[in-house]
Amino acid sequence: MISICIPVFNEEENVARIADHVRETSLWRGTLDRELVFCVNGSLDQSAAIARRIAANDPQVKVIELKEKGKNHAWNALVAQSSPKSEFLFFVDADVIVKPDTFLEFAKELRENPSLALVGGKIIPLPQRGLRGLVSIQKRAHGKVVESYGEAQPWLNGACYAMRRSDAIKIKMPKDQRIEEDQFLELAFIGRFKIVPKADFYQQSASVLDYAKQEARHFTSQALLARKYPGLFARRGKLYRPKISRWKKLQSMTPGEMVGAGMMVLAKKIGVRRGKRLLKTGKDTWPKVKSTKKRLALRRK
Repeated sequence: MISICIPVFNEEENVARIADHVRETSLWRGTLDRELVFCVNGSLDQSAAIARRIAANDPQVKVIELKEKGKNHAWNALVAQSSPKSEFLFFVDADVIVKPDTFLEFAKELRENPSLALVGGKIIPLPQRGLRGLVSIQKRAHGKVVESYGEAQPWLNGACYAMRRSDAIKIKMPKDQRIEEDQFLELAFIGRFKIVPKADFYQQSASVLDYAKQEARHFTSQALLARKYPGLFARRGKLYRPKISRWKKLQSMTPGEMVGAGMMVLAKKIGVRRGKRLLKTGKDTWPKVKSTKKRLALRRK
């Protein structure tokens, strides 16, 4: 038994697309005992209605609806209400494109390595085509920076990963929704976590302004982990982080993309400053990042 778990917050443009995409994957097609579980949390658009229509026509699709906004709330609900028969839980965001064999590679890695609790996918950033000017070169630069890590990508991206259900049920995500679930899981499963090189997924690169928002989110999450979970955060020094030289990152870039890389550095500094303000005010760090979604539905990789 497998469970594909999809948290949804204002994703009306992607709910049907990601359901179709999941049902085209090789693991889904090769498994008879399966379920796709949506958790629509705090959405104000038609996400819930679309998910319900999909479930009405497919008995293997289930919909959970929460009033509370927040991915951590959704994660807890997905783990609790997915089938207890499931050996593995596959988490995927609605705004990504999963390659056909990605889930299969996750399952293979978990079966071959019983000591692993958590496996993550390798992100392939998609700079949006047809755009001009600074936004375009920043997006291309972001793609080159991620690509420079190659198979050594060291971080868990919460947009696509898998876990053993036996380990997931032992975790309770923080109530503070500003703490990112992927950072929390990385620390919780140090030594039992691995990025699977062949498990690729596509995600649009953020614009420079949204990149700054994301950096503010990451900074705030780490600060809150240090404050609220000091014992867990102390393990951060054990995380494997390969050092990639700036030269290696820059040598394959065009002059324009180097300008874009400089914009990323500036955006990160802006994001950190914004994150410090957010920590003081306690405001929500999860504004919708729209630039990662444009034309995603048109891409079929």
